[in-house]
Amino acid sequence: MRRWGLRHLAALAIVGALVGFLAPISASAGTQTHPALQIRTGTTTVTTAPGVATALLGKSIVPFVTAPGHSTLILPSTGPALVASYPVTGGSIGLNPPRGVIRHSGGLLLINLANGKMIQVDNFIIDIKAAVLTAHVVGTTARVPVFKLDLRHAVIMVRHHRITIANVGLRLTKTAATALNGALGTTLFAENLFFGTASSKLAVG
Repeated sequence: MRRWGLRHLAALAIVGALVGFLAPISASAGTQTHPALQIRTGTTTVTTAPGVATALLGKSIVPFVTAPGHSTLILPSTGPALVASYPVTGGSIGLNPPRGVIRHSGGLLLINLANGKMIQVDNFIIDIKAAVLTAHVVGTTARVPVFKLDLRHAVIMVRHHRITIANVGLRLTKTAATALNGALGTTLFAENLFFGTASSKLAVG
């Protein structure tokens, strides 16, 4: 098993680390072109940051993970947190240039119990090159950027044809903050709000 912090992978970016197991990484490896790997299956898990669940509930906003995703409420010492898991349905990862997407099924429904307003998103897509997570807004044809991916503390583990990407920070985009506040009738959401962390376990080949 290999384990790297992203600071050691700045030259190759995150995708270079993901597909590096295709061939030995050497000083000249950056000049090689590797084919994209197809993602066969996997799971992405999102854990809300300390205080996020409490802030939502304090404003009477209740989150529900929609099928086939599922959720668990945990009670660490830092306060309640929502853990949501989403099946990975496919995608690809490539190198030179860094590229690829990770597709998911399931979604998230937010309901403001104080005024009855709600918003639902689903079919999350992680765009590796853009370092952003987008979602489809249910009831519309729109796909919006929801989270910017903060990779500064991410860790990547590779073993055979399985990849784990852990501790990816999720920060709310301005577009998402504006949409959430408008749809739910609140001022709770703000650009760059640290929503939580994501981890993906992928089977590729």
